[in-house]
Amino acid sequence: MTNKQRISLVKDVINHVDVNYDLFDIKNCEIITKRMVKQWAFKFDKGMIRKISKNEVDTLPYGY
Repeated sequence: MTNKQRISLVKDVINHVDVNYDLFDIKNCEIITKRMVKQWAFKFDKGMIRKISKNEVDTLPYGY
């Protein structure tokens, strides 16, 4: 995941990022490689996100 993709997640421009990786497994003394994809998303559920400007966000706890 790139820094640009992280910024887009926080700013809610995109919903998720697909990250490709290799999974190594051993079966019957043989190493097997599987191509896997993981979806990363920004889920902020401990408070509120307040957009201050186009390039700046702030977080506040619930009840503020």
